[in-house]
Amino acid sequence: MIALDRFPKNKEKFVRLIEFFKEILDICGELNITPVLNGSLAVFAYTGNHEMDVNDVDLSCSETEFPMIMSALEERCIGYRLREWHVLQIFNSSCDLPKENDRASENKESDFDLKAFGSHRMNGFW
Repeated sequence: MIALDRFPKNKEKFVRLIEFFKEILDICGELNITPVLNGSLAVFAYTGNHEMDVNDVDLSCSETEFPMIMSALEERCIGYRLREWHVLQIFNSSCDLPKENDRASENKESDFDLKAFGSHRMNGFW
């Protein structure tokens, strides 16, 4: 197991990001979905390079799990967008979201992309 014992260069954003990430992991745990961590957070966790920025979280899971995730997100008023390139983007935003397919405005900052997504027990590409 790899534990985070330091912060990246963008500590303030990272702290907020991790709080939202935990919320998403809770949702995944409730759905019995196990994600695979990849992207910059995985690199940071593995290298401990405090000079890098971690601006989002990338998780992977089966695309067949997207409908369950989207339903759980809607119940919690968490915005998302299902992209044509098989990515589910989840946004840290309020319930003031459009009800069409596009669940977050283009101006909202993506907190993480789910490129085929998953749950609480984390696997990673180390």
